Amino acid sequence: MEETSRSPVFDPYAPLRRGMLGIRLTRLARNWVAGVLLACVYGALVLAEPAADQSVRFNIPSQSADRALTMFAQQANITLVFPFDRASGVRANRLVGTYSVNEGLQRLLAGTGLLGTATEDGQLTVEAPAESGDSSTMKPRTLGFFAFVLGLGSSSASAQTGEAERASARLDEIVVTARKRDESLTDIPVAVSAFSADRLSALGVTDLQSLSSFSPGLSVVNQGATFGGRLVSGIRFRGMNPTVFTPSTQVGALFVDGIFFLGGAQSIGFDDIERVEVIRGPQAAYFGRSTFGGAINYITRDPASEFSGQFGADYSPSYGNSGFSAALEGPIAGERVRGRLSASVREKGAQYTATDGGDLGREQTQTISGMLLLEPVDRLSIRLRATFAEDDDSAPTSSLVSYSRVGNCPPGTPIQYRNAAGETVNGALTLNFHCGALPYRGVRISSNTTFPGPFPDANLPMDPREVLVDNSFGSQRLADAPRLDRFGLVRRMERYAALFDYQASDALTVAGALAYNRQRSNAIRDGDYSDTESVYIAAPADFEDYSGEMRLSYDNGSRLRGLVGVNYYRQETIQGFANAVEATYGFRIPATGPLFRPHPLQNPATDDKIKTTGVFAAVDFDLLESLTLTLEGRYQVDEVTRFSGSELVGFTEEPVYKSKEFLPRVIASWRPWQDGTVYLQYARGTLPGDNTNLAAFRTLTPAQIAEVNSAFGGTIAEEIKAEQLDSYEIGIKQSLLDGALRYALVGYWMDWKNQKSAATIFLTADNGRSVGFRVPGESEIKGVEVEVDWAVSERLELSGTLNWTDSKYTDFNLAGNAAFFGGTALSGYNSVGNTQPRFPEFSGTLSLTRSDSINAQWDWFVRGDAIYTGKQYVDELNLAYVDSYTTMNLTLGFQQGDHFSIQAYVSNLFGKEGWATAAGSFDLGLDQVVTLPLQRGAVATPIDRRAIGVRTRYRF
Repeated sequence: MEETSRSPVFDPYAPLRRGMLGIRLTRLARNWVAGVLLACVYGALVLAEPAADQSVRFNIPSQSADRALTMFAQQANITLVFPFDRASGVRANRLVGTYSVNEGLQRLLAGTGLLGTATEDGQLTVEAPAESGDSSTMKPRTLGFFAFVLGLGSSSASAQTGEAERASARLDEIVVTARKRDESLTDIPVAVSAFSADRLSALGVTDLQSLSSFSPGLSVVNQGATFGGRLVSGIRFRGMNPTVFTPSTQVGALFVDGIFFLGGAQSIGFDDIERVEVIRGPQAAYFGRSTFGGAINYITRDPASEFSGQFGADYSPSYGNSGFSAALEGPIAGERVRGRLSASVREKGAQYTATDGGDLGREQTQTISGMLLLEPVDRLSIRLRATFAEDDDSAPTSSLVSYSRVGNCPPGTPIQYRNAAGETVNGALTLNFHCGALPYRGVRISSNTTFPGPFPDANLPMDPREVLVDNSFGSQRLADAPRLDRFGLVRRMERYAALFDYQASDALTVAGALAYNRQRSNAIRDGDYSDTESVYIAAPADFEDYSGEMRLSYDNGSRLRGLVGVNYYRQETIQGFANAVEATYGFRIPATGPLFRPHPLQNPATDDKIKTTGVFAAVDFDLLESLTLTLEGRYQVDEVTRFSGSELVGFTEEPVYKSKEFLPRVIASWRPWQDGTVYLQYARGTLPGDNTNLAAFRTLTPAQIAEVNSAFGGTIAEEIKAEQLDSYEIGIKQSLLDGALRYALVGYWMDWKNQKSAATIFLTADNGRSVGFRVPGESEIKGVEVEVDWAVSERLELSGTLNWTDSKYTDFNLAGNAAFFGGTALSGYNSVGNTQPRFPEFSGTLSLTRSDSINAQWDWFVRGDAIYTGKQYVDELNLAYVDSYTTMNLTLGFQQGDHFSIQAYVSNLFGKEGWATAAGSFDLGLDQVVTLPLQRGAVATPIDRRAIGVRTRYRF
């Protein structure tokens, strides 16, 4: 539609002329006439609308009535006329469930003073009764009407195209469930990024790693610590990097329909996903443990009420990337029982080839999943979900960057560092290091991907294949794991969940969930990530967890709303990432004589048993019509059991570590304008404590204990208290330009106490023997996050994100690092003032989409995305870092309504090369004879190469 023919009511730039907060300065008569004309013109375009008694499934959160009525009209596919000014001043009720249009409207407006009636032509009208002393039906100021006509059919292509253009000039309303209830994205006083299934498809997002590029304050990479590939996915929020890296110690967690997902986050695709919510900051009040820095929640889609299906395919000839998905859904026993069955196969082709000819970086996931939606009686819905998945990966692309080979800071380089007391000390490097951007040119991306023959070592004759595949040493863990006869990863997952939601009354809702998850995996990898024959590792793992939750919500549309709930969680893990089976080729330490790792089963256990019980509650109270105070909290009891020992000497179950924590969140939210929120928030997060290393303590002499205490600047305790994060946040969210522009601006400051460090020291009192400990530290983190979405016109959309994070250690003792700078265990090393590694200080995205209609049936769009990732330090020393980089993606798509779409895409358009992430590591690929401390390097993963492909989707 041309600009000159568009009614002023729908002018997206009108709010700018009236002021940024949308203050009305236009004449009331013009709005009245425009609204009536729009209602008449749009009504004439309607071919068919639902009857007033036809059942519709609604999902509308409690919010201002004007926005609730807009969503009502969209979901019911009807024409709705209402008094905008009066509706914007009252709060509509929450409406979730299946109702007739008339019944749904009455429930939505109950107690608001607004009345909904059906006209003779089948349209619905909402009116405000005349006030006392007023002879007119409505006050003159309420006569400015907006007509909302959604999902219209048309007898002509021009009418259909005009309606599509008008719709595209407004951003879709997004409902999120970050606080276990339905809320508008603009209203919720929490830092949330939300992605619908359609938006994920438009962005070309296929996994959690690519999603994190468009979520400020989140970083997810396919390399956890020095574990390459998808073995241990690292979820990091707001600059927080765990030094002790296991699935049980993550600072962020993944949930599916609010159910905790332990490990394997990168394996979940988006074929059954309705929406993804990335929630930043501590989320313990609603989600419980492992949400120290934030949570990611995948919301699965309900089966459709009519028989339908979907097929999708993706193929790139560049490296053989491919994907196929199919789903069928619909009623099984009338409208009361509906089902959905889906299956998918996704494969990322190998982008590199190792020196020995093996694939590097190939990843495949096969998934089948089923869901039943039962509605045995009105107001009760039960969702039963089962998912089975299997990962089958080659060796990862991660490769060793050896400082001995490419480092630019040789031994003797002067350097300053902090000792255990935090004092600045002048020292000199004792080993080869790299200072500055980690080199990419001249580093071969390769590692061993085939088994060597038997080691020619008289002291320890062994054949790695016999040890790691045939299990010649009799490891029970390896016997229980999936069999793997090559380098790579195999992982099998099964997940079951039952969720229910019962709306006991208009104000009272009871909901809950039961879940069981199990995953078993095995990975065989080159332990030094180089071509040198040195360390070969099999890492069997077994995760099992159970959880249950029940909650009661109250919301009658009044000033007071609340929620109370209880949940239980239990997990048992065999974490074979560190407690692995190894075949090591002849490392010798001259100072001690024996082999560095003389037995393939000697690594210490990192297994755990965790039981968590929590009670949580929330209360919202409207102090004023535009001011709400929210009090949330969880009382949580964690019981953690760790193990010491190994399969060689046997496992010892350590005493249970039990912690009791109250985790509050307090929010003050103010709505100074119609479509926006300003909020202040305080929240606390926690991670369970741990022992420092009781097994090591038991072996130390008094002289050695004194040396350990000196290294750590005081008496080291046998236990670390629970980690604690105090987070302060201020945010502003607003929708402008009649819904065409939406932005969110968030600032935060956090104090992280009892932060666990994995500290290793070399005891001079024991010929330089290395001993590892876990000791507490502290960090201070602050930052800013920005998100903007703007429908510039009917055909042009702009979106962007920006993240700034300043994450500094204020006390973080890694005593063993003193040896790198000429110090001793007695002097120690403190990372105070250094930046936490593996999270960029600056990052952001900029996306531009241009779309238009080809004819009455086909539309097209072109989209460009620029993704910037700032520099990231590889470890706590802050000497080497991954340089900043920018990649660009381009997509051209064609779409026929909601039925068929096809897209051609180019990822990494300009072929940017470099490292995507890296972590400091030992260099075990040098010589057979080594000295302590061990030489250093970094395990790095490259940026994905340019790929050209096509993806298509068909719905029926």
